[in-house]
Amino acid sequence: MIHIFNKQHSVRVGISQAIRSPFIYEAKANQFLTHDITSAGVPVGKTLIEQQFLGGLNTPQGLTNEKIISREIAYYGNYFNSTLLFNARLFYDDISNFLDSKSIDASIVAPNDNVPDNLNEFGNPDARNNVRTFINRLESTAKGIELELDYRIDRTLRLIASGSIININTNNRAIKDSTPKNSYSVLINKTFSDKYSGSLFYYYVNQFNWTDSRGGTNAYKTLDTRFSRKIAFNHSNGSLSIVLKNLLGDYSDYQENPSSNTAPKVVNSTLAYLDFRLNF
Repeated sequence: MIHIFNKQHSVRVGISQAIRSPFIYEAKANQFLTHDITSAGVPVGKTLIEQQFLGGLNTPQGLTNEKIISREIAYYGNYFNSTLLFNARLFYDDISNFLDSKSIDASIVAPNDNVPDNLNEFGNPDARNNVRTFINRLESTAKGIELELDYRIDRTLRLIASGSIININTNNRAIKDSTPKNSYSVLINKTFSDKYSGSLFYYYVNQFNWTDSRGGTNAYKTLDTRFSRKIAFNHSNGSLSIVLKNLLGDYSDYQENPSSNTAPKVVNSTLAYLDFRLNF
């Protein structure tokens, strides 16, 4: 629902619901992987190299749909003949029955599953108990505020600033740490003439961890700049830009300190490059 008070002020109130049904692997998986053991190139047996995965419908718990209910109140302001635009949004998201994998006792699984019974063949006496399945066991709520300001200071100068504050409550630590609690950015764009323009972009992201990363990501900030010249041809036009990125030094937005030597380490370094664009 949107209510427009006048040309300068409007408010939006909304609530929506979405569901995600388990896909076929989550529902009906029945899989394990083995690898041949060789001696001097001759196969001498097999070993279980990946634990058994069973779909949730193969277990007594069963599965149900994941569900999210989103609620929001937003304000839009238009000031000074549209030279200043302002957006503010309060939101509350409720996620239930979130799917995750969990180890289970294989004795509760139907006897016609695909778990190997001949344990000696695979050389793994725990294979029968090394079973994981998918269940609806995670719940979370996310609430916060998002702000955005777009200010055309004059015909040649524009400022765009945005920020957010988010808080997550959940029964899973990985999900709780997967979103930065606060972040903000500032973009300044300046037109010097009909041919030349430049921009400066700064942003900050608070500490968070990707759910598939064990190394973690510290809070980081970076500064990028671009200086461009428009180019005109007989039947087309384009631009040539000098771009400088990460001027505040190296940072990682994925995994700065991996938990093992084999895990990927992601570090973004300061760099410069030319950007040539041609429009037809």
